[in-house]
Amino acid sequence: MTSPGQDLKNLRDLKTSKYPSNEQRTAEWTEKFDRGRILRSLITAPAPTIFDVGAYTGKSIIDFKGIFPDARIISFEPNPNAIDALRNVARSYSSVEIIECAVTNFSGKVKFYQQGINPGLSGLIPRNIESRDSIDLMRLREGLGGGDKYHKEVNKAELEVKAVTLEEFSNSRQLTNVDFIKIDV
Repeated sequence: MTSPGQDLKNLRDLKTSKYPSNEQRTAEWTEKFDRGRILRSLITAPAPTIFDVGAYTGKSIIDFKGIFPDARIISFEPNPNAIDALRNVARSYSSVEIIECAVTNFSGKVKFYQQGINPGLSGLIPRNIESRDSIDLMRLREGLGGGDKYHKEVNKAELEVKAVTLEEFSNSRQLTNVDFIKIDV
């Protein structure tokens, strides 16, 4: 068994250039890294309060509850296409709350851009349809043969969603302590 410090050293040692594929690098990383041990070293409260910002369909809820069964998890997700799946996961656990809004640096309304092929890539910033950097966009462009099909799937819908700051949310709930904030946006 390795320590959290050793886990981080092992990650630094995994140089992408020595692997013929991302899959092989990921497989070795998975063998050497213990996410639960890292989280337990960072979160010492027996029943922590966790903000899950960008909860999407609830994988983080499952992960956090597996490590911290007594955790209070507050999950923020603005994507209306993900809310039903997120709520279904949350129903399986106690002390999980779903907040259907984006977390930003102001409270109010924001534009949210839904993606057609991969809804997990939806967000507050529209995707650059001409990007050459995004592997996902390159695959989508190639898979749909480019042109109109591709353009219809990228930034498929523009919605207006609620937004809140974590400070305003915490103050409104009189939360004085949050043990961990996971952000995947």
